Amino acid sequence: SPVEKYNSPVNILSIIFLVAITISLIGGNIRWVINAQDQASLPAQIGGWLLYVLPIGLILYMQALIKDTRWLKIIVWVFILLGSIFIISLLPVFNFISRLNFIVPGSVESMYWTWLAAIVFGQLIFNKELHILYRIALGLLMIAIFATGLSSSRREWTSGWLPPLLAVGTILWLRSWRIGLPVTLLALIVVAISKSSFFNEFVFSSNQYSIYSRFATYPILFKLIQANPIIGLGFANYSHYTSLYPILGWFVSFNSHNNYMDIIAQTGFVGLIIFFGLIITIWLQGWKIRKQEVDGFSSGYIYACLGGLVGMLASGMFGDWFLPYLYNIGIPGFRSSVFGWIFLGGLLALVRIIDKQKKENHSVQVSNFSP
Repeated sequence: SPVEKYNSPVNILSIIFLVAITISLIGGNIRWVINAQDQASLPAQIGGWLLYVLPIGLILYMQALIKDTRWLKIIVWVFILLGSIFIISLLPVFNFISRLNFIVPGSVESMYWTWLAAIVFGQLIFNKELHILYRIALGLLMIAIFATGLSSSRREWTSGWLPPLLAVGTILWLRSWRIGLPVTLLALIVVAISKSSFFNEFVFSSNQYSIYSRFATYPILFKLIQANPIIGLGFANYSHYTSLYPILGWFVSFNSHNNYMDIIAQTGFVGLIIFFGLIITIWLQGWKIRKQEVDGFSSGYIYACLGGLVGMLASGMFGDWFLPYLYNIGIPGFRSSVFGWIFLGGLLALVRIIDKQKKENHSVQVSNFSP
């Protein structure tokens, strides 16, 4: 079918990645660390494996399911509407909304904020077809997103505002380097001026122990990874091995709080390389169509996905946000990570739609010129 033929590099890499992580799952039943007394149970290993399988399944399903931009528009505007309601519910005067319990725990983590900012900003900057009132509303929503993320109660949670900021910055640079450059320089100047007050007080000092302890985990994890650097230690296993080594003087189980370390520890460098190959291929698909003649919504969506992907990858340095680790963000965190994979699947669907339209237009032109 056309869907199977289109985006073949993404489909092939997706299948290869699924095969690789399944091999890691099977290999995880071998106790690679000989001194270990325990390892993850089989249900736990399968749970960790599914947290990698489901995202890949989502992007493949979305690219095959969406046949026209109408469904993408529904997904995007419903997402923006619900996001607006949630942000409004954070205001004291509207806190009665939050008591309705319409927000499921784990669904408004880092990936939610990253993709909400990216999707809103993409439409705001690139969708010239929007009525001025809608663009004003989107602009106000953008202000609300970062005002919330940088509020006194949330600004120390770097995962909540830095990945969205990088996503928005990427979109701005893609719009025009002449705009991106001065805005970036201005941001750096603001950070430099407020370094002693804002940056040190809320970013560094509040996260100092977290940063120190995370770096302390890496030497131990690299020792464990050496036991099987090719396909990894299997899913959810490495936390059962970490207690063999002291961290900050304590023999305890811990996790890396780093998506890339988790990928290596669980699926080896093979899994990491294939994952990056898949992500780069998805990026290139969006990059290829960014200059195509499309409607305002599609243009905003394409750039939003390119920026959102950058923010998503950056978030991996702060936690297991886009591929949750079973013993940290876990299954509840998948409710937030799912947003990125849905929108990336939508990007692949949009690539297919645009390619199909180009072929149809070409066929019409050829038939018009034929004798």
